[in-house]
Amino acid sequence: MLNRFANRTMTRTRYTEIRRTVRRHVTINSQQALEKRMPLSEAGKKVLMGGIVLKKVAMGVILSDNDLYQIRGAVPLERLERELALQANESHGKPAVLEKTGYNFVIYDGTGTFEINGSLGDFDRDVHRKMYQIKKGDIVFVAGELVSMNSPSGYFIRPSDFYSESEMEFYRQVAADTYDRSRKQINEIRKNKTREPAQYSLPHARQPWDVVKLFLKPSHGLTDSDYCWLEFAADSYFNQTGDIRAARLIVKYYLIHISDEKRRYIEEENTDYPLDFEENFFSMYPHLQGVVEWPEDH
Repeated sequence: MLNRFANRTMTRTRYTEIRRTVRRHVTINSQQALEKRMPLSEAGKKVLMGGIVLKKVAMGVILSDNDLYQIRGAVPLERLERELALQANESHGKPAVLEKTGYNFVIYDGTGTFEINGSLGDFDRDVHRKMYQIKKGDIVFVAGELVSMNSPSGYFIRPSDFYSESEMEFYRQVAADTYDRSRKQINEIRKNKTREPAQYSLPHARQPWDVVKLFLKPSHGLTDSDYCWLEFAADSYFNQTGDIRAARLIVKYYLIHISDEKRRYIEEENTDYPLDFEENFFSMYPHLQGVVEWPEDH
């Protein structure tokens, strides 16, 4: 599909030139970044990536404030009014407001795709201007921080700046030492074969099955609180299949992951905390109302 997109919008010769240009300038490509997303995210090293803009989405950043805490989230502008109305109905505090707008991008670099989250960060006027000017089909390079996440895409780039092809050629000439040093640092991370512990891998699992495999290991070293990830994996499977056995597993894993918390609040006689875990469960999983029964002994 990606090759078909490229061939519709440019000649094969031009497409080959672009792939060579991207490979020459970037410090890491999308496939390599996926393979090393956790150590790159942990190290906080800035990467330089680039490719063809496949998708550009205008986003609105919503700020929700319920007097206890603030939450920021980004939604496509086409869904903004519906999301604001939904939060107004659910919120018991101040209504959510549109704080600002920005852009997210999907980039293809010849080895795969990666996403740029240009909506939630605090950017200066120059970076905002560049994001506004970037168009679908453009060749763009982005410097930024790789953020690993629990999703099929695996990570996104939090940008600090954008560059055109000509800017990258100029940058390579006038700042060769800085560029070479950055590439060397990224290469060292790529060569490192250290494996992360299971507790670190759980929040960054790409697919529900990745979570399940960690729990299937004989000595996974996971605690009761880690079972929330297995609970979410079971919920994802239930949403895909409707299998009632998966729904029952959601209840089972929920009761395991809240067991320590429940015991602590009972021992402390904490009257400020609502111990109605059944109500809490069905508020988290309203789609399981009438599907599963709450165990009588809990």
